[in-house]
Amino acid sequence: MVSINADILPAESIGGIVLGSELGHVLEALSEVRAKSVDRRFSNFGQEYQEVTVPDYGITVIGDSTGTVIRVSCAKPYEGRYRRRYFPGMSIIQLQEIANKTLVIHGMIVVDNEFGVAFDFPEVFRDECFDDVDFISQLPDEMPVTEIHVLDREWWRN
Repeated sequence: MVSINADILPAESIGGIVLGSELGHVLEALSEVRAKSVDRRFSNFGQEYQEVTVPDYGITVIGDSTGTVIRVSCAKPYEGRYRRRYFPGMSIIQLQEIANKTLVIHGMIVVDNEFGVAFDFPEVFRDECFDDVDFISQLPDEMPVTEIHVLDREWWRN
């Protein structure tokens, strides 16, 4: 069952949508709860993907060419949390105050060496570009975490 307040589980799920599941089953589950979704297909480096966004839940699901879910993301208004403390929309300073260790890799923030969940931030904030960031200290304290992604723990190696 899809839920707007389910826990965020690293390398596993957001909103009850599980990595490795079939995108067709996700679409059926969304239909059961009458959630409106936007579906689009796109290519990236010669690979075909399908993206399903559920605006009212703040959830985005990406499936590969076989229809397997490879990434689940959440943004506001999603209400679930990771480790009961991290949530979409929190500020960079809030994230830093909670995390023991942060790493910026491939444009996302990883906390406490848990690569199964990554935090996204805007490329442009207050008319300043942040597309080439190596350290979290380069980001403004008040910048929001725009999305939280659950993905395979090896994503960063690709």
